[in-house]
Amino acid sequence: MNIIPVITLFGGLTAFFTLAVTLSFALGKSQAVETQSDNQIAGS
Repeated sequence: MNIIPVITLFGGLTAFFTLAVTLSFALGKSQAVETQSDNQIAGS
């Protein structure tokens, strides 16, 4: 069993997982900001 492909595969999955988490966090943060601005407009 060759270990190199396993390391490469694991690295790719880790990079993909990190990218997915970063994107979901960015989307959630932008949606939260939009919700806050909407609440401020409704409150004023």
